[in-house]
Amino acid sequence: MKEVTPAEAQQAIVEVEWQDSHFGEGWASATARIFPPVFSVGYVAYEDEHQIFLVRDVDMQISTLCPWGASLAIPRAAVVSIRYLKKPKVKP
Repeated sequence: MKEVTPAEAQQAIVEVEWQDSHFGEGWASATARIFPPVFSVGYVAYEDEHQIFLVRDVDMQISTLCPWGASLAIPRAAVVSIRYLKKPKVKP
């Protein structure tokens, strides 16, 4: 899937439930860690089999080189579920 236009991104709003991860510097024990699910809401600016790219802000000016603000790329392997809060309009 290609990157969508800002107008297309505003067609749908999703809630993504995903599993967080952790990184730590230095020595650590191998004890089990519990990561509660994370829920993120936004417009889908891009998605493919590897990732879903959500944005909070969309700049509608056509001349804007970077129309996305407050972005979050979530690896598909971490996605638990995707729920549409506003479904995209179906083109006839």
